[in-house]
Amino acid sequence: MASVSTLLSGLSGLTVNARKLEVVGNNIANINVPGFKSSRVNVYNTFSRNFSLGSVPGADSGGTNPGQIGLGASVAGTQRNMSNAAVVPTGVPTDVGIEGSGFFIVSSAVGTSYTRAGNFQLNANNELVNTSGQRVQGFGVDQNFNVITGSLVPVEIPLGSK
Repeated sequence: MASVSTLLSGLSGLTVNARKLEVVGNNIANINVPGFKSSRVNVYNTFSRNFSLGSVPGADSGGTNPGQIGLGASVAGTQRNMSNAAVVPTGVPTDVGIEGSGFFIVSSAVGTSYTRAGNFQLNANNELVNTSGQRVQGFGVDQNFNVITGSLVPVEIPLGSK
């Protein structure tokens, strides 16, 4: 029976490392994708078995720790890295970046989605769109340039006017 638990412990470690390699490979493959956020794998120990109990500190010793044997490891989850990346000038006036953990809201006929990629351009109607043609959404402004909260509208940049 001991050899089976030993094999399962080793197998659990291989499974965890395989998942780590998948995440690292995904991070490397997407390194130059605009707005990409890397990930990391969180690991935790699975149940451990006590083979000796610990003892309390005495007058002449600090006590002893319990003897434990772990039964392997498991993936606790994958965590997205939302820290700020370096903002790199592109020379394109419609390219923008986000600091913090926010997202751009873009919409199309299919629906609304969120993105960190800020490589935008103007369409024929002077609306800010991403490379897929989805329109960037934001709150409108009135004649006095006060933000009108409530509903999102496509971001429009009327060239040649305020």
